[in-house]
Amino acid sequence: MTAACIMAAKSEYREGRYEAARARAMTLLDRLPRSGYADAALYIIILSEFRLGRYDIAASNIVTLLQTHPHSGLGERARSLFGVITASYL
Repeated sequence: MTAACIMAAKSEYREGRYEAARARAMTLLDRLPRSGYADAALYIIILSEFRLGRYDIAASNIVTLLQTHPHSGLGERARSLFGVITASYL
């Protein structure tokens, strides 16, 4: 379920269906918060919130990602996006 859920969320994100991608990733986090895909789900949420113009929520979720998944391979991308958000939108 987890891999399929992440793949579906990524597909929805790529198709520009940001609310759907966010909702699917949230479902995974709600049901399986300790999943090996939790960091990927949170990153999809971050990207979706960013695309939806909810920069404060995206930034807050980046902090959560960095704190709860300090060794995630997505950390550098999240930090980079955080810099963009804080420099341009907050």
